[in-house]
Amino acid sequence: MHFGDPVELESAPTDGISDMAFSPFGAGTHLLVTDWAKAISVYDVARK
Repeated sequence: MHFGDPVELESAPTDGISDMAFSPFGAGTHLLVTDWAKAISVYDVARK
């Protein structure tokens, strides 16, 4: 996957994960695995 490629982002298996890479953290920000897990958890809660 080429980071930032719109085609790849649209084909991401889990809806919303790709968006987290850009907002609110900003493109190019590298997060730790634990940070991803926290961000995804917060994002999922916010959507409900």
